[in-house]
Amino acid sequence: MQDRVRIEIDSHGVADVCLVRGDKMNALDFEMFDALTGAINRLKAEKGLR
Repeated sequence: MQDRVRIEIDSHGVADVCLVRGDKMNALDFEMFDALTGAINRLKAEKGLR
């Protein structure tokens, strides 16, 4: 399975979370919810994010 969520963190500590499922118009399914949960957990561990 390809990555469904892309995370970009800029030099100011701002995180952009992008859904990557354009072929399905970024529809949410169980795999997308799992990917979002993983992204949130990763970002919770990052210090200094806004």
